Amino acid sequence: MDELKREIGYKIKTIRRSCGKTQIDICGDESELTIRQLARIENGQALATLPKLLLIADKLGVSLQNIVDVKVIEIPKGFLKLKDELIHSQTYADKGRIERKEAILEEIYENYYENLP
Repeated sequence: MDELKREIGYKIKTIRRSCGKTQIDICGDESELTIRQLARIENGQALATLPKLLLIADKLGVSLQNIVDVKVIEIPKGFLKLKDELIHSQTYADKGRIERKEAILEEIYENYYENLP
């Protein structure tokens, strides 16, 4: 995951500089993306969420594919298994089943949320 963060950050920084834009140009009033967030993304310290990547691509005037090689991004198998169980299990107001769904959501949030595209 660290390599992916560095690669995406490098591409964003390179494209931004080649366009002659500053971080301020990309972030504007910072209502959607702060300069600090962009700096962390560009330096490979943070992985941008999909909405942030779309915003950055739009501000740079490029497609998302110029920033992210979508073939490289892989959804974790553990997440897919939990998602499948969450979607395909019925609760029928059964307390045990509801608790299981809550546990699945908690596990997804704790283990996968930050790294999902």
